Amino acid sequence: LKEATAINSSLMCLGRCLEALRWNQKHGDKRQLRRVPCRESKITHLFKSALHGWGRIMLVVNVSAAAADYDETIHVLKYAAVAAQISTAARVELVQPPPAPVVAREMAAKRRKIAAGGAVPVIHHAGGC
Repeated sequence: LKEATAINSSLMCLGRCLEALRWNQKHGDKRQLRRVPCRESKITHLFKSALHGWGRIMLVVNVSAAAADYDETIHVLKYAAVAAQISTAARVELVQPPPAPVVAREMAAKRRKIAAGGAVPVIHHAGGC
C-alpha cells in the first residue's frame, strides 16, 4: 500500500509537469510561463532533461477493456491525451572546436617550451563535473 501511494504520487507529479509543459507550449509569452515542477518527484527529476527537449521520451499506457475498469481506463486515456499534446523536439548543442591554425600555434609553442626545458602550464577548465 505504501509503495502504491508513492507511485501514484510520482505519477501525479509527472501529470503536473506534463500539464505545465503543455501550457508553456501553448502560451509562448515569457510572462505567462509556468514553472515545471521537475524536482518534486524522483521520476520527474530523472526525466527532467528529456521533458525539456534534451532527449526523447515515450509514454506507454496500459488500459483494460473490462467494464469494471472503465473509470481507471478513462483517467489513463485523459492522462495520455495530455502527454500526446506535448512536443519535445530533441535539441542538439554543438561545440565548435577551435580553428586549426590556433591549435597548431598553441601546440608549436608548447613543443618549443618543452624542448627548451621549461614546464608546460596545465589549463584547468571551470565548471567540470
